[in-house]
Amino acid sequence: MMDSFMLIDKSQAKGLANRIIRSMDNSTNDTLFLNEPSSYRRKCKKLVNFCKNDNWAMLIGEKSSNTKHWQIAWGEWSLSEVGDEEKGEFTKCCIFRVQIIQSKSYVIDFNVIISKHALIRMIMRCGEVLVNSYDFKSFMNSRIKDVVIASMGLMEQFFENIPLEGSEHGWIIINNEFYPLSLEIMNTWKGDKQINFILKTYMKDDYESVKKTKAKSSALSTQKEFFSFSNGFHKFSI
Repeated sequence: MMDSFMLIDKSQAKGLANRIIRSMDNSTNDTLFLNEPSSYRRKCKKLVNFCKNDNWAMLIGEKSSNTKHWQIAWGEWSLSEVGDEEKGEFTKCCIFRVQIIQSKSYVIDFNVIISKHALIRMIMRCGEVLVNSYDFKSFMNSRIKDVVIASMGLMEQFFENIPLEGSEHGWIIINNEFYPLSLEIMNTWKGDKQINFILKTYMKDDYESVKKTKAKSSALSTQKEFFSFSNGFHKFSI
C-alpha cells in the first residue's frame, strides 16, 4: 500500500488535498479555557497540557515557565482563504497559526501557510498515507516547529534590509525533505498589513533543483530557541 501512495498521480493527489481541506474545515478545536476567569499560571499550565495531548496544537517554546512571567509560544492548525484580493481569487489553505502568550496578553502573531500546491506535492512525494486532516497534522507536527524557527530567522533577514520591499526567501531540510519558505506581506481582513510565511512546494532533497539551490545558498537555522527572537515580535504587523 505504501508503494501505491509513493506513486500517486497528480489527479489523485488533488482529490486527496481537497479531502484533507474538507476534513480540516469540518473539525473544531476548543481553546475556550484561555478565556476562563482563572489565574494566568493556571491557564498556562492548561495550555501546555493541551498542546501535549491534542493533535491540533503544538508547543513551540517556553520561557520563565511556572512563574508569573511565563511566556508560551504555541500554534494550532486551521484553514484560511489565501489569494489575490484585487483579482478576487482565493484558495482555502491549511495554516499553522502561531500565537504567543506574553505578560498575560494573548496575541496572534503570524501564520505559516501550506499552499494548496505544496499540499498536493506532499501527498504525491512524502511516501506516507495522507488522506485526511489527522494524517496531515500527524505528518507535519513532527516538522512544524523547525519550520516556525526557520521562519523567525527569515524574518530577521527581511528586516536587515531597509526600506522593506518585496519578499524574502529561504529553505530548510527536515528528514531529507526540502522545504522552501517565502516571507510575504499580506493584507488582513481588518485592512492591516501582516507578515506571513508560505511553504509553496515540497520536494525530496535528492531532486536536481534542490541540489542546485543547496549549492548556491545556505539553509536557514533551526537550532535557536523561539524566544531568542523575542525582540522581533512587534514586527509581525507593519
